[in-house]
Parts: sequence; structure tokens; C-alpha cells
Amino acid sequence: MKRLRLSFAFWLGTILFWELVLHLAVFQSLSRGLPMVGFSIAAAALVCLLTALPRWSGKLFAWILPPVFYLVYAVQLVYEEIFGSLLSVAFVSMGGEAITAFWSILIAALWKRLWLLLLMALPLAAFYVLRAKKRFPTAESWMDLGVVLVVAVVAAVGTWAVLPQFGPGINDPAALFRNPTATVDRWTENFGVLTASVLDVKRQGSAARGEMTAELTDAVISKRRSRRKWNGISWRKSTLTL
Repeated sequence: MKRLRLSFAFWLGTILFWELVLHLAVFQSLSRGLPMVGFSIAAAALVCLLTALPRWSGKLFAWILPPVFYLVYAVQLVYEEIFGSLLSVAFVSMGGEAITAFWSILIAALWKRLWLLLLMALPLAAFYVLRAKKRFPTAESWMDLGVVLVVAVVAAVGTWAVLPQFGPGINDPAALFRNPTATVDRWTENFGVLTASVLDVKRQGSAARGEMTAELTDAVISKRRSRRKWNGISWRKSTLTL
């Protein structure tokens, strides 16, 4: 359990460090980022939990999650340098076209943000070094994993529950959290990159479900109209026959 606590502390420090770098580079301030700390605790506990799973599952998550998390922050840093705003999931499909059209600008942005990207890569390298030295082992029991899971859930739900305490009015964090039209920039400034990404994915999923429902409704209505039209034609033919 001692090494599991070390893993949790490492990931909490890493995520907060990445958030600090991005906030200072993009927003030049941390004045609205207090709720971000609570959600970062939940994210750190979740990463700690998944990378501590026994056998091959923990090893798989240990190789996949850290680079993915790093890329989320790195892409946002470079994208903001080019376009002046953070990337939304809605524009991910345009990434290939953007690289083709702005490749020279992309290289310039990468060069400008290179020192930040290298700085943010240090915890990533440290994680693999420490794991190779078995400083971050698998959990000794399922109870250990259960404790980490409880920490993740309590941190996420608790932070969400106290959001109304951070400010009144329509611009308070609680209203912003529920606002489906909010920008990724505002979500990130208040809740951090990871929470903003989750909210953005949820919004795009809701929009996709809405479009599918609308298409299905149109198809059903069209089918009913066709059936009524066919029934009307059949009725007229039978009347003429009589």
C-alpha cells in the first residue's frame, strides 16, 4: 500500500504539473482553476488504479495511459499556439487537413512550444524509470485497489457537489459544468484539460445521438407516409374494380 500511495502522489503531482504548464502558457493565470485540483485527484487515483492492476492488464495500462495523457496536453498546447483556442473533439476529424494546409505553421508552433513539451515529458520519462525499478508495483490486494477507487469516486463526486460554492450567477463553475454550449477553453480554465475533454466528448456524443434520433424519426415518418399512400392507392384500385 505504501508504494501504491507513492504512485498516487506521483500521478497527482504530474497531472497538476501539466495543468500548471498549460494554464500559464494559455491563460497566464490559475485564478479559476481551484475545482481543477479536485478533478485532478480523481484522475490521478484512476491512473494509479489502472496501472496497478495485476498481471498483463496493469502493464498494458502502464504503457498506454501515460503517453495518451501526455499527448492530450501536448496537442492542446500546440493547437492553441496555432489557432488561439483549444481543440474540440468536433474538429479532430479536420486534423489531417489542418496539418496539410498549415504544416509550416505547425512546425513553427512545435518549435516555439518545444521547451514546454520537453519539460512536460520529464514526468513521463520518470514514470517508466521508476516502474522499471519496481517503485510502482502492482497492488498487493484487491482491497488496495478498492481504496484507490473510492478515492477517485469521492474526489470526482465531491468536487462536483461543491461547485456551487465557488461562485454565484450564470457564470459560476456549477452552471459552466452543466452548460453544453460552453467552449473547451472555459471548461479547461475552470476544470482542467482532462475534465474538459470528458465534457467535450459527452457533448459530442449527445449531439450524435440527437442526430441519429432525428434521422430515425424522419425515416419512420417517411415510411408511414409511404404506407398510407400505398394503402390509399390500393383502396382506389379496389373501388374501381368493384
